[in-house]
Amino acid sequence: MVDTEVERAQRRDARGVVESVVSQRRLELARREAEGLRQLQNRLGLPAGGETVALYLTWLVESGATGRSIRRRLAALDLIERLEGRPPLSQRPDLVRLLRGIHRSAELGPVQPQADPLHRELLQVVVHALTEPSAEQCLRAAAMALTNATTLSATALAQLRWTDVRIEPSRMVLTPPPRHNRRAGITPGEPIVVQRAHDPRICPVALLQEARLAAGSTGLVFGGSGASWGIERIRQWLTLLPSPTVGTWLRAPLDADALLKAIGKARAPTPSQVRDRALLLLGYGAALRVHEAMHLNQGDVVVKPGGLLVTAAGRRNVAVLATGGRAEFCPVDAWLAWIDVLRESGLTGPERPAFFEVRGKVVTEHRLSRHELSRAVALGCARANLRGKYTFISLRAGYVRTSLREGHPTHWIAAQADFTALSSLARHERREQLLRKNVAAQLGL
Repeated sequence: MVDTEVERAQRRDARGVVESVVSQRRLELARREAEGLRQLQNRLGLPAGGETVALYLTWLVESGATGRSIRRRLAALDLIERLEGRPPLSQRPDLVRLLRGIHRSAELGPVQPQADPLHRELLQVVVHALTEPSAEQCLRAAAMALTNATTLSATALAQLRWTDVRIEPSRMVLTPPPRHNRRAGITPGEPIVVQRAHDPRICPVALLQEARLAAGSTGLVFGGSGASWGIERIRQWLTLLPSPTVGTWLRAPLDADALLKAIGKARAPTPSQVRDRALLLLGYGAALRVHEAMHLNQGDVVVKPGGLLVTAAGRRNVAVLATGGRAEFCPVDAWLAWIDVLRESGLTGPERPAFFEVRGKVVTEHRLSRHELSRAVALGCARANLRGKYTFISLRAGYVRTSLREGHPTHWIAAQADFTALSSLARHERREQLLRKNVAAQLGL
């Protein structure tokens, strides 16, 4: 009798310890799982014990449950056993052998990937899109070149429609009617002829053609969407040109060198483009996890003659990013360009974050959050017209999948991506094999 009371006291103490470190939600889920098992026992008239649990797990496999789901359910039953002061069910020899067999046949099951992998060729498409001027930058350059050649005002540019523009091999003819403002620099019924310049970088015709490809050829050329004018926005675009003469809209034209410098400044990559290019190349090359990129500091990235050394917090190995290839895809060039932007903003320092939030053209002092990391990748992919679900995880998955496809040794990939075991690459390798060995690929379709 005394031994029984001692055992009960020990069980109460053990129960109290377990309940103090386990959340209420986990306890509720464990009790619910145990109740489901009891209902199955009562329905089939089975005794409580390891054999009944083995039958329960076998039924889950036949019902289509994945290995991960079975592990989770068994962990819930183990928690109930610990609360009762009994050893976990998962330590029973018969259940250990059963689990080994289950995980050979249902290791992953129909688990959908969290995001699509961003393979190297897709990454290069996205990075190239980030180095190219945006649609608004193309429109700004075209507006500056057109104003410099014709002295048209911001109001005239805002009224201009694509139906008023006729582009010929050697010139461009504008026939814009003065709809609202006759002081906009347009003479009624008189077309404006703009000759094509020899240098396409400052040629209004070539720049307007590029803007049409980037922004579309319907509605207003510079005024925005629909019937809305964007006069204030266009005036902001033209601030790089000489100010209009007092009392008129006329501007003194710039020479070719000055115009080229002004247009180059207007088409220069924005701080967010420079940041996203460095973020994509470092996140891919180092196979960074989300939390590693969030807590990466500038001092963790070291520039060496042959590339970059990235030391992420918690990793056992240093990731090596080699230089080479085209400059726009070089991680060293991308990182140095981003550091130059941070230096202009006064945000450099080894203890400062590697990547900051950018609002407009202003680099803030806030570290990139988990959401902003995935948003940067998603916006870059959208800019490159890629379809699919792309988040920051896509960079790591794309690096692993591309390396497997190219035949790199698995131990080398595991060291670069900081996998704890070679078996962790099995999931990526199986999914890559589905693409490599399918019938359509073998037929060359």
